[in-house]
Amino acid sequence: MKRITVLLVLLILAFVLVITAYAAPPERETYEYDVVYPFADCGIEGVGDFWLFNNEVGSGRFKRFYDNDGNFIKEIGHQSGTDNIFAEGYPDKVVTGQFAFNWMVQFDSEVGEYTFSDQVGTWWHIMLPGYGNIVHFAGIEEFQYDPDADEWSLIKDNGLRYVDMAPLCEYLAPSP
Repeated sequence: MKRITVLLVLLILAFVLVITAYAAPPERETYEYDVVYPFADCGIEGVGDFWLFNNEVGSGRFKRFYDNDGNFIKEIGHQSGTDNIFAEGYPDKVVTGQFAFNWMVQFDSEVGEYTFSDQVGTWWHIMLPGYGNIVHFAGIEEFQYDPDADEWSLIKDNGLRYVDMAPLCEYLAPSP
């Protein structure tokens, strides 16, 4: 009886090892970026007629997972970096902040569409010297994909959300 049990266990173990050997291994990638984009219209804040820009510099890494047929099913990753906020045309006076967050995206390979995404961490944390928080977004956000509208909808938003742009606009306002 023991001999049959041991043989069955070995057979099952061999079967499991063979099946997992055929699963596609995850792809691993890293990236770096340096991008400048409009951040805030200080005219809306009543401070002046100028824009603040963000020079976002960061890096990340992610893994893409595939099912046994080689179809993409999920991606998980991490991204971190520095936000460098400055007034348009005055890149020498900068307020910086750090960010770091993780994300996960699911993909339904049968219908060929993204289905769900979440991100956890700190997306924005910009502090003004002598003032404190200007922008601070941290926590968790979850999104559901709507293929008919081709857009993501926020379905869960928990955490800290704080924005006070006027002091940042005043601090970075170009001198006459």
